[in-house]
Amino acid sequence: KATEVVDTIIASKTFDEWLPIFQKHDVWYVRVQRFEDMFDDEQAIATGLYAQVPGLRHPIIRSPVLLSADKAEPRTSAPDFGEHTTQVMEELGYSPEALERLRREGVVK
Repeated sequence: KATEVVDTIIASKTFDEWLPIFQKHDVWYVRVQRFEDMFDDEQAIATGLYAQVPGLRHPIIRSPVLLSADKAEPRTSAPDFGEHTTQVMEELGYSPEALERLRREGVVK
C-alpha cells in the first residue's frame, strides 16, 4: 500500500520538477532513465562503456573485462536466431534429411 501511495505522488511531477525539491531537502535521488536516455549518460560515456556495432542502430555495452592491452571492438552484430543451425547440426553429424525433418517438426529453425 505504501509503495502505491509513493508511486502516485512521484508520478505527479516530472524529474525536473522534483529535482529542486529533493535538493532543498537534501534527499538522495537518482534518475531512472529510459533505454534511449542511457546513451547520453556522462559517466557511461566518460568510461567508454558503449561500442558501436556494424548494422545496429544503437551502441552496445562493452565487456568490462579486458584480456589484453588491445581494446576489443565488435566487428559484427550477433547472429540471427537460427543463422548457424545448418552448420552446427552438420558438424554434429546430422544428415540434410534429418535436419529437414527437425525443421518440419519445429525442433530447430
